[in-house]
Amino acid sequence: MITILLHVSTAGYIPTYKQPSCQEDEKWALWQFKESFVVDKFASSYEGAYPKVLQWNKNASNCCLWDGIRCDKETGHVIGLDVSSGCLFGSINSNSTLFNLLHLQRLNLADNDFNYSQIPYAIREFPGPIPSSLGKLTELTKLDLRENSLGGYVPSSLQNLTRLKHLGVDDIQKSDPILSWIGNLTQLVILFLHQNEFYGTTPQSLSKLMNLKFLSLVVDNLGHGMVKFDVFSKMRSLSMLDLKNIDTSFQFEKGNMNASFPKFKVLLMSSCNLIEFPDFLRNQSKLESLSLAVNMLRGPLPIPPPLIKEFDVSKNMLSGEILPHYCSLTSLDYLNLSGNNLSGNLALLDLSDNKLQGQLPRSLSNCKKFEGLVVSKNQLIDVFPSWLGALPYLRVMVLSHNGFYGAIGKVEKDLEFTKLQVMDLSFNNFVGELPSEYISSLNYMKDTDVASKIRSYMNFITSYNVTKDRGVYILIWYWVEVTLKGRETHTTIQNNFAFIDLSSNKFEGEIPELVGNLTALCSLNLSNNMLTGPIPTSLGNLKELESLDLSNNNLSGKIPQQMNQLAFLAYLNVSHNNLIGPIPQGTQFNTFESSLFEGNLELSNENLTGYLPEFHQNSPLKSLVLSSTRFSGSLPSSIENLHSLDEFNAHRCHFSGPIPSSLGKLTELTKLDLRENSLSGYVPSSLQNLTRLKHLGVDDIQKSDPILSWIGNLTQLVILFLHQNEFYGTTPQSLSKLMNLKFLSLVVDNLGHGMVKFDVFSKMRSLSMLDLKNIDTSFQFEKGNMNASFPKFKVLLTSSCNLIEFPDFLRNQSKLESLSLAGNMLRGPLPIPPPLIKEFDVSKNMLSGEILPHYCSLTSLDYLDLSGNNLSGEIPACFENPSHSFDNKLQGQLPRSLSNCKKFEGLVVSKNQLIDVFPSWLGALPYLRVMVLSHNGFYGAIGKVEKDLEFTKLQVMDLSFNNFVGELPSEYISSLNSMKDTDVASKIRSYMNFITSYNVTKDRGVYILIWYWVEVTLKGRETHTTIQNNFAFIDLSSNKFEGEIPELVGNLTALCSLNLSNNMLTGPIPTSLGNLKELESLDLSNNNLSGKIPQQMNQLAFLAYLNVSHNNLIGPIPQGTQFNTFESSLFEGNLELCGKPLLNQCENSQALPPTHATFEDQ
Repeated sequence: MITILLHVSTAGYIPTYKQPSCQEDEKWALWQFKESFVVDKFASSYEGAYPKVLQWNKNASNCCLWDGIRCDKETGHVIGLDVSSGCLFGSINSNSTLFNLLHLQRLNLADNDFNYSQIPYAIREFPGPIPSSLGKLTELTKLDLRENSLGGYVPSSLQNLTRLKHLGVDDIQKSDPILSWIGNLTQLVILFLHQNEFYGTTPQSLSKLMNLKFLSLVVDNLGHGMVKFDVFSKMRSLSMLDLKNIDTSFQFEKGNMNASFPKFKVLLMSSCNLIEFPDFLRNQSKLESLSLAVNMLRGPLPIPPPLIKEFDVSKNMLSGEILPHYCSLTSLDYLNLSGNNLSGNLALLDLSDNKLQGQLPRSLSNCKKFEGLVVSKNQLIDVFPSWLGALPYLRVMVLSHNGFYGAIGKVEKDLEFTKLQVMDLSFNNFVGELPSEYISSLNYMKDTDVASKIRSYMNFITSYNVTKDRGVYILIWYWVEVTLKGRETHTTIQNNFAFIDLSSNKFEGEIPELVGNLTALCSLNLSNNMLTGPIPTSLGNLKELESLDLSNNNLSGKIPQQMNQLAFLAYLNVSHNNLIGPIPQGTQFNTFESSLFEGNLELSNENLTGYLPEFHQNSPLKSLVLSSTRFSGSLPSSIENLHSLDEFNAHRCHFSGPIPSSLGKLTELTKLDLRENSLSGYVPSSLQNLTRLKHLGVDDIQKSDPILSWIGNLTQLVILFLHQNEFYGTTPQSLSKLMNLKFLSLVVDNLGHGMVKFDVFSKMRSLSMLDLKNIDTSFQFEKGNMNASFPKFKVLLTSSCNLIEFPDFLRNQSKLESLSLAGNMLRGPLPIPPPLIKEFDVSKNMLSGEILPHYCSLTSLDYLDLSGNNLSGEIPACFENPSHSFDNKLQGQLPRSLSNCKKFEGLVVSKNQLIDVFPSWLGALPYLRVMVLSHNGFYGAIGKVEKDLEFTKLQVMDLSFNNFVGELPSEYISSLNSMKDTDVASKIRSYMNFITSYNVTKDRGVYILIWYWVEVTLKGRETHTTIQNNFAFIDLSSNKFEGEIPELVGNLTALCSLNLSNNMLTGPIPTSLGNLKELESLDLSNNNLSGKIPQQMNQLAFLAYLNVSHNNLIGPIPQGTQFNTFESSLFEGNLELCGKPLLNQCENSQALPPTHATFEDQ
């Protein structure tokens, strides 16, 4: 959707006069205010947020020079404090030294987190109170408290701030009396009120605000309240009004029927339950921006006022034609009519998803500033609008889902679409060859300078002044609905987003080689045409390509090996062509599903391909094993002629169509596995004749399939896999006839309305391994079966089964070795598993309390996951088992007994409340590969390495958000031999995991595979990731390390990510970092680093994220290679740094030549 944002801009705190010295008592009040918080980047959400207070220095004599501080030029009193988007986390109470700054005139605390709490970030939604002491600051003219987790009632003491001209508060509760006294602040000019819910009617006290020019009254959840619009009739200064999610009534009070209103410039009333176009708007002659989106407006399209610039009536129920009157709106810059029922011929401009007919009006060629045309999903019938190429700034052209037709001919002079970056002609009736000349003219998509456009989005901005030094702007994002990576997607448009979709037409001929010249292309879709010939090798040049769809054509030949070079390719579909030969292996190709290659009979992955022939004669064949091959097509009914067949294994092939009922005649079968194919229909009941079956695997079972009614006839079954799309009803008692069954996997894709009553398993005495998933599981037993005993399970997996309590019968499961109850709703204290348990997973429940010492006696425990609960207390000192007990509230120290876990590979205790020194003793663990201690209270210096404590196998080291001090631990860094491993290639696509095997019979078994994963900050974002064996990662950010970065960091040549941000590091950036050839992410921001950025870093070909902002770096930024892809914000805060992407250009004597030659327009 198009989002309209309002933002207040004010003059900054950069005075033109000589700064006075601040008052000493106010300096210390500011310093103590700063010390009451910690800096946490998650505390602010706005792009560009940075910790302003880190620049404050208590030893500096003049606090007026501190970032965000403004002082009176005569007295030196602090009159302005702006720490908005300052990454502050903590609390403000009424005793804060902030309230000693009695001369404050402007206070901006917006976009921080002043709700100090130990509740994890992901679920912290409880705002802290706004201090009543704010009412003491009677000199305030501006107070902004928005988006800072302050809430509750707004204290009535704020009505003492009678000089306020600007007030912003949010998270107002529904019964807050603020609206009853807000009218006392008669000097207000700008007012933001953001409520959770709105009840009652807008009080008349608002009408006392005769000086108010801007009012934003926004509600999160549509409540039972109503704005009676005549309350604004007396507010003659009001020119900008923003209402959202509030019922708005134009039924005026008695005696106020002919109320006149202010002359609005901006009026935004989206989601206000309007049912008709407000009549008074016809007289709003000065109105420039009007939004009535997402209401219930009916009838013909209304005519807006004559000076309108932005008009949005999208997502209503308007009907009829677009009147010619719209052609006379000469000031109109933005018009959104989408999501209505408009019909008739298109006039001048429209958007998608209506019922517009006719042709595109040629008058559009007069819109010389036109950037985007989106008319998808209409009923337009026209030839290709080549004349749109005359628009010099046209960047987006989406004509999809219409009736455009004919061939796209040659390019005429001056109609080349040179700026076009989104071209969507899909689902039309175009014919002929692909438009080579037009493709060749798309110069924007050949742009090699992609870097300067990273994270810049197409948008439309209009500014409006409120007062001399205060204003608002309206920001409208451009967005389109396109097919991307095989899915229909609504997306905003980055400036580096180049996209072509010509799918679902009737194009024919070959794909031209010159498509490979569009090196900025992100997505190319040519599917569902009649294209022939080979896939051009030049597509290997499209280094930015993320999505390529060539499916459903008649392409031939091999898939070019050059496409193996496309490192960003996340989606490739070449299915249903005539391709031959091997599929390229390695890199991205290993990530694609088999369905994206199917329908090419001579295309192969494994050595064995083809389809099953007809079996015309009886055969003595006893075993037919095709598992994990590329056999496809249907299973022939003539398979019944293989009378002697004992085993038919087609697991993980590409067969499609129904399961032939003739399989029921193979009565010698003991194993039949048809899982992970594309078979459809019911499982034929003839399979109940296979009475010798010991192993059966089928999936994609339909919800009404009768298989569960007759499956009990196969009494010899030992292993049974049943995978259903949905599960309804209850588990049939026929399952209990399977007295020999040892392994049962009953997995459902979508949680239906069914339920497994667990006592159905009570008679299955041989059952030792049971896997249930996404099925409601009831332990309420049938009448007369209350004391049912159960088999002695070895493996019981009941994740996402809606369990609300720990099943009582498990306490007697003395042989249980693997138990998963993850993703349920278990409450209460942490349950004690059976004594022989090896793997125990109760993650993502609602368990609370402490980890009992009893867990220390579980000597067989190999894997324990307690994450995602509300556990507290200390980790037992006797604890000697692996644990993923992060994201809880654990306290105290790490128990030293963990050093006895000699096979320990990973320790993740992030986001707890542990307080301890650096656990150097963990270096004694010979296989330790992952150590994540982030977001705790670890403290102190990290000293020298002791003998035999070198962490030589460690590949993930995360110590971020703690209180470590001193220099970076050089000796430990030097000992990280696993991060110096040069043989990276041999570990590609190998992941850390934990495997346990269980025998079912002498020759059949199952295994449990558990992936290791961690939550880390990667490329500036918090990420959940599995761990590849070649993934080397160090994060020491948000501590208090000081000194220089040691050169020996450059020896860690396997390092993928290094984060040293938010410390107090000094000195230069080591040139040795240029040796880190595998490095993808480097964050050195918010330190005191100095000197130049080393040119050697230009050699880091995989570097996708670099942040050196807020240091003391100088000189030119290296140009070329990866540096061209980085945003300017990643270099800001270095006053003497120059060169692209910064606006501060270098002098000729400073500038450095790029690594590679570049070309500029003459």
